[in-house]
Amino acid sequence: LENKAYTLVESDANPDYVFYSVFGGEYYNYASKPKPEKPIFIEFVGENQDPDWSVADYAMTMRHVYDMGDRHFFYPL
Repeated sequence: LENKAYTLVESDANPDYVFYSVFGGEYYNYASKPKPEKPIFIEFVGENQDPDWSVADYAMTMRHVYDMGDRHFFYPL
C-alpha cells in the first residue's frame, strides 16, 4: 500500500478509517464516537454472511445480491 499521494499512518487514538471483519469487536470502540470524530467504517466479509450495515459505511463481501450502490464492492474469494 504505497502511494505518493497518501501517507498511511496507523492511529488507535483518532483514525479516519477503520477496516474490520466479522472476527473480534474492537471496532465498536470507535463506533460510539460522535461525528465528526467518528471514522469511516469499511467491513471485509470473507464469510458467507451479511455485513453489519448499522456500523459499516462501506463493505467488501463475497455476496452478489446487494444493491447498495457505491457502498458495496463484490469481492469473490
